[in-house]
Amino acid sequence: MIASNTSSLSITQLAASVSQPERFIGLHFFNPVPVMGLIEVIRGLQTSDATHALRWRWRLPWARPRSPPATARVLW
Repeated sequence: MIASNTSSLSITQLAASVSQPERFIGLHFFNPVPVMGLIEVIRGLQTSDATHALRWRWRLPWARPRSPPATARVLW
């Protein structure tokens, strides 16, 4: 998987420049990161369901533990 933290470039356009665009996704971390513990996940037009589903497997040291999907703080 390849992830970009850009908010000004299209995830679909960035994905078009790699050999496996279905594995490209966007991430946006809300500030202040240690306090918010919130990540926005952005799909491109070609982002696969499998790549998008990986969001539940991330373990970030500053994020509070949550159970998907009822109480998760990941936006999609």
